[in-house]
Amino acid sequence: MEKPGYKTTEFWITILTTTVSILLTAGIINSEEADTLNAAVVQIVGLMATIVPIIVVIGKYIDSRTQIKLNK
Repeated sequence: MEKPGYKTTEFWITILTTTVSILLTAGIINSEEADTLNAAVVQIVGLMATIVPIIVVIGKYIDSRTQIKLNK
């Protein structure tokens, strides 16, 4: 089962880098700022792809422990 597109890392990298490209084309930022923003976007999305699953696992652990304690 595939997850929806908006839940993928590729989707968010594409959205954010496209936004930076639009800002560059509109003259709101220069090319040096665009390069810096694109690098930051890739790092942030990668970090989130690492952190979110950990948070989910911790949440499921807490939920399972709570259910065990409630059923005693």
